[in-house]
Amino acid sequence: MTDLKDVVRYLCFNYPYKDELSKARVVKMIYLADWRSAIRFGKQITGITWTFNHYGPYVDTPIALIRCDPDFEIEETTNRYGSRKELVKYLGGENWPTLTNVTIEVLNHVIKTTRPKTWSAFLDLVYATYPVATQPRYTDLDLVSLAAQYRDVRQDLNWGVPDEVLS
Repeated sequence: MTDLKDVVRYLCFNYPYKDELSKARVVKMIYLADWRSAIRFGKQITGITWTFNHYGPYVDTPIALIRCDPDFEIEETTNRYGSRKELVKYLGGENWPTLTNVTIEVLNHVIKTTRPKTWSAFLDLVYATYPVATQPRYTDLDLVSLAAQYRDVRQDLNWGVPDEVLS
């Protein structure tokens, strides 16, 4: 498994719109990376057990790491509608994350896929993923098993989940 700190650091270094890197976006981008990796490679990038709560796939682990690590901060700000927003910032300098090429490929794909999306379109993408679309709320999501099911369903039924998560 990849060190979660390196994953968050990589996202902070490489996501082009730093003012959009909210706590929720970072957590959901990590979910998308785990989901893509489970589909493509049969394993998650992180060791996170994702829970499908009322706001989609979520865990506190990345935010707890960010809050406890002096290399990160959470900056309170407001969005363009005046609502409170908490941005994730990396303060640790140029300590480049040590990630495998496969992990970098997955994270780059998630960044490329999500960067042009508005918040609403981003959430639509997350909520359209097979685990969220097929599992009951308030359950843990076994992404590796669900990826195997998804590959079967997608071949058999041409499941209508956006291919941008896969390609």
